[in-house]
This record gives sequence, C-alpha cells and structure tokens, in this order.
Amino acid sequence: MRTLRFFSFILLWAVQTAAFAQVLDDTTEMVYGPHTTFYTTYDRIKHNDYSLSNVDTAIGELHEYTWVEASRRKFQNLGNIGTAMEPVFFTPDVNFGAKTGFNAYAPFHINPEDVKYYDSKSPYSKINAVFGGQRRNVTEVNLTRNVNPFWNVGFFYRRIGTEKQIGSSGRNDRQTVATAYYFHSHYISQNGKFALMGYFARNKHEVQESGGVKTDSTTVLPDYFDDNTANPNLQNAESMDFRLSSHLYSHYKLDELVQVYYDFYYAQYRNFFDDIPLRSGANSGDIEFYEQFYGPILINPDSTNRSAKFTEINNEGGIKGDIGNFHYNFYLKYRYLDFIQNHLPKTNVDDELYAGFYLDYDIGKTRKLKAEGSYVTGNAYRFHANYKGKFLEASYTRSSSKPGYIFNRHYSNHHFWENSFNNVNADQLKGQAIFPLGKQKIAPKLTLSNVVNNIYLDNEITPQQTGGAVQILSPGLDVHFQVGKFHLEGEGIYTQLTGDSEAINTFRIPEIFVNGRLYYYNILFDGKLEVQIGVEGHYKTDYYAKAYDPVLQQFYLQDEFVIPEYLLLDAYVNFRIDSFDAFIKFENINQPPNGGYFTTPYYPGTPGFISLGIGWMFFD
Repeated sequence: MRTLRFFSFILLWAVQTAAFAQVLDDTTEMVYGPHTTFYTTYDRIKHNDYSLSNVDTAIGELHEYTWVEASRRKFQNLGNIGTAMEPVFFTPDVNFGAKTGFNAYAPFHINPEDVKYYDSKSPYSKINAVFGGQRRNVTEVNLTRNVNPFWNVGFFYRRIGTEKQIGSSGRNDRQTVATAYYFHSHYISQNGKFALMGYFARNKHEVQESGGVKTDSTTVLPDYFDDNTANPNLQNAESMDFRLSSHLYSHYKLDELVQVYYDFYYAQYRNFFDDIPLRSGANSGDIEFYEQFYGPILINPDSTNRSAKFTEINNEGGIKGDIGNFHYNFYLKYRYLDFIQNHLPKTNVDDELYAGFYLDYDIGKTRKLKAEGSYVTGNAYRFHANYKGKFLEASYTRSSSKPGYIFNRHYSNHHFWENSFNNVNADQLKGQAIFPLGKQKIAPKLTLSNVVNNIYLDNEITPQQTGGAVQILSPGLDVHFQVGKFHLEGEGIYTQLTGDSEAINTFRIPEIFVNGRLYYYNILFDGKLEVQIGVEGHYKTDYYAKAYDPVLQQFYLQDEFVIPEYLLLDAYVNFRIDSFDAFIKFENINQPPNGGYFTTPYYPGTPGFISLGIGWMFFD
C-alpha cells in the first residue's frame, strides 16, 4: 500500500506540473525537449549512417520492464528478474569465434551495440524507477550533455534489486543484486571528416541461487505455489558474473570514396559459483542430498566453488566508403583471448585473425539490401544477408561456430570432461510478407533452420555433440487490427522439428507459442495526456523445457518435468504527461488459487501482484 500511495502522489504532482507548464506555454515557447535531443549508435557511425533518432517517448512498452517481457517471452528464466536466461528459439551464434560458453547472464551485459551516443542541445537526463511486486525493483539513470556542438559526454546507471520469491526469510532477503554503469563520449569534427567514440563499462551481477523448489515423492503441483511448502534446494549458493569492458572507435575520411578506421575493444570477465553446503543451512551435513542434487563430489567434501576468468582484446582496422547509395567496409581484426578455470592449471590462450566485409545498398527510399561476412582462423565463419522492403523482409545466415571453452575442457567439484568438439554449423532462412490493409496489418512469416553438430548438455549434465542434423520449421503470423481507438496485436508461432532423432532431442521448443495484446490508445485533454489501457497475454503448449544447473550456469536436457501449458494474462495502464510517464500493471491476473506457471523445471513463475513504474525526462 505504501508503494501505491507513493505512486498516487507522483501522479498528482505530475498532473499539477503539466498544468502549470501549460500556463507557461501560453506565453513562452518550450525551447528544449524530446524534439531537440537525439542519439546515434556505434553501428550507425561505423557504417556511415549519420541519421539521428529522437529520444524515445513512446508509451506502448512501458509496462514490459523485465528482460523476458521485453523479448516478448522468447526467453525462459528462473522466475525472477535478474536470474539466468535461455532463448526459447534457436538463433545462430553471432560470436562464432572462441568464447567462454557462459551465456546465462549475457542479456544483462553492456555491449558496444547497446550504447547510445547523444547530441543534446541542452543537458538531458532520464530517470526510470520500477517498483515491482514482491519487492522486485529496477532503477535506471541516464545523464548526458554536449560540451560543445560536436562533443558529447554522458553516464548511464542501472540497478536491479529483487527479493527471493521462494524460501524468503523476510524483507531484504535478496535474490538478485546487480549494478551496471558506463561512461560514454563521442566527438565528430565540424567538417565531418573525423569521428571518435567510446565507453567504459562495469557490470556486477550477483544472484543467490535457489536450485528450484525442493521436492520429494509426495510433492504435487500446488506445493510449488504455497509459501509453507515451496522451499528452495539451496540455502547458501551464490553466482556472480562480473565484467569490465572498454570500447574505442575512430575514423578519418580521406574523401567520400575512402575512409580509414580503427576499432578497439577490451573486456575482462569473471564468473563464479560458490556454495558451502556441509557447514550451514537447512541441509547441513546431508551429503547424500548434495550428491543427489550436484552430482558426485570430486574435489572438496565441505564446499563447492568454481571460478573462471576470461580476457579478450580486439584490434580491428579497415577501409570503408560510399559510392552513391552503396556503402562498403573491408577489415582485418586481431583477437587475443585468455581463459583460465580455478581447478585447471593450464590456461587456454588463443590468437585469432579475422578478415571480413560489410556491404549495403539503398534501393530507393523503402528498400535496403545488406550483406556481411567474416572468416576467422580455425575454419570458423559467418555470413549474413538481408533484404528489407515495404512489403517483404528476408534474411539468410550461414555460420560455423567454435565451441565454448567450458564444453571442451572443465574440472570442478562435480564435473570433469575433456573433449575436442567440432564447429557447430547452422543455416537459417527467415522471411516475412507484410500486407497492410488500411489500418490493419497481416504479416505471415517463416523461419527455417538447419543445425549440424549441435553441442548440448545431456540429462547427466555432460556435454555431447550430435553427429546428425535437425531442421527447425517455424511458420508464424503477426497481426495488427484497429477499430477506432482499440487495437489488437498478435503473434503466433508453430514449430516442427525433423531430422536425426538425437539432434531433434537437443532442442526443446514449445509446439505453439502465442503473444497477444488488446488495448485502448488515445491522446486526451488537448494533447496533454497520452494513455494506453490494455490486457496482454502469453500462451505456450506444454513441453520438456531445459533444466538449469547453477554450478555451470548452463541449461541442460531433462525428461522428467513437463512445463504445463499455461495462459498468462497481465492488465496495465501506461500514460505520459509532458515529460513524465508511468505505468501500473496487474500481473498474472488469472492465476488460480494454489496454482501458477513455470518457466523452467522446478522454478515457479512470479505470482499475481501489482507493479508500478515512473519515468521522468529533464532537459535543463
């Protein structure tokens, strides 16, 4: 109730402020605002796209404040913000070179493509705060200003603080505490010949691992959603993913046809898991329980810990230029990598040399063709081409990706293996036809993937590689209908797998996957209030989703726990008054008594509750 009273106070203040601002606007002109604040990205500048975007003032996605919701439920997680994530659908690996294989927390990382570089005519700041139900909070602060018309500096900060959803001992019993920030700056000379941009980022992501709900032969479905019976398997286990990174890009234009550029990236990753199960906690001394949960004890009988450190340094140089509507980029890249695990004396050190290209061609105002490719020593490569038009979008990707270090060689308290896996080869063809019918839109789509030599963790949490191929066929349909102020948006995907039986078994994808949203949208009071009121739903059929191993931070195959089909419904109100926006969201409104849903085996989804969010932009 305190959160609701706070939200009501903020709303009242916002309305009063907007009304006062309108009085001022009757006699004065608002000089600065979203219309004078722009941003670009590293990808645009690198490929000579100097277009700028206004800061986002759309309200349609305000209520989708979690990473899973922002992906339109195309990730599974462990039922709480900031927990490990795994894609539901197959996506070819963009990083086809050497890598760690630790991807569970990758969606929370800060990458060069994520950083926005601003051009603000006045100091600009944006504050977002989400007060999620069950004390799940996310705070973001964005500050930026121009030093002069050609040079901008800024700072971004994000904090995730969520409390345990199962086995909580009370207030401030945290499950996730994550802090990420970066400093950024960019400069473009007055004559446009020289550009320099870069950032420094730090991300510390800590998660208290629950291990899911502890079960026995008498456990039934309602037990997972009862505070008295839903107890976690682990009491003292903790994962941490820590990353430092810096990026610097610069180019110099000799003329329109030829430019030279340099691209530098440095990152250091530290990944940990630690548990002291035999000294404290509810299962203290229960060696049989921990051997059953973790597996055989190989090193230390009274604690489990695993750590890994990964360093990469990228140096890329190339030439690029524009010939009319055609843009080209050819480059060489040297990549140094160093990976070490705490129980292995030998360090993996690799030197990789890349050669690649990027081409795009603007075919008129509404059509664009792009192709890019890269080859790296070790016989790994990636090629991607896509066409985007007004009525048709299509892409093709071909990749041969090196296995992650963790799958080839690992030794810890419960796992040991030595492998020499081949590259994973994948082809993916995607297409969508768009049929606009006035205010209505119907867009059938199709994704066809062929995957060979897939690497996976089997039911014993041991890495394996298939010898055969699997074909993943996913036809779908996107729709948008509008009647007056009412809108209906929908997405449906059907998936069928064919090919080698072992390869088919390595993919766990629901047969039917549906997202839908029905909402009312209007701008009221002479443009002072923008509002969207709606209901959002998600449905998927039952399937044997992958389980999660906290020690390795990996998802693995299991055939014991079926994720039941479920329909998840949320109701929400999003609105904006001048530079203030907010939402109120009623989550999981259809949750039955003593019931709920799962995203990962043994991890119940969040229960029904109310979440609130506010955001405020300042332009002085």
